[in-house]
Amino acid sequence: MKAFGYTLAFAVVLAVSLHGQQVTRHPGEVIHYQVKLEGGELAKVTVVNVNLYTPDPIPQDQQGLTNGFSGNCVKGATPGIWDCSATIPDRVANGNYRVNSIGVGAGTTLGKSYNEDFHVPLVPIENPAMFIPPTKVTVTPKP
Repeated sequence: MKAFGYTLAFAVVLAVSLHGQQVTRHPGEVIHYQVKLEGGELAKVTVVNVNLYTPDPIPQDQQGLTNGFSGNCVKGATPGIWDCSATIPDRVANGNYRVNSIGVGAGTTLGKSYNEDFHVPLVPIENPAMFIPPTKVTVTPKP
């Protein structure tokens, strides 16, 4: 995304129903956050999204699953406040997920991604989906 020509300071405030506890979450559950934007041209902001990621390696029995997912935000009643939710997808691997970026945009082409430590608790996710692939695959010509 093309960056804004001005500084847009913000803070991510945890509004998770976990109240600071690290409870293992599962696909289909919804995680809630509140994003606070400060400075810049707040009236032009049309989209905010929250992105979660785990640096944990994808387990061998979950190859094909992903280590990140996103959630969307809606503008709150207070200027600069956005209420966000992210549904844990079925395609996400086990791991300890963190909010690793917040996307902020104005219109369809202008925006900026903020990547930093937002100081919100990790979200441990456990997905029961598993597949142990064959240990050997061979191919032979067939007449």
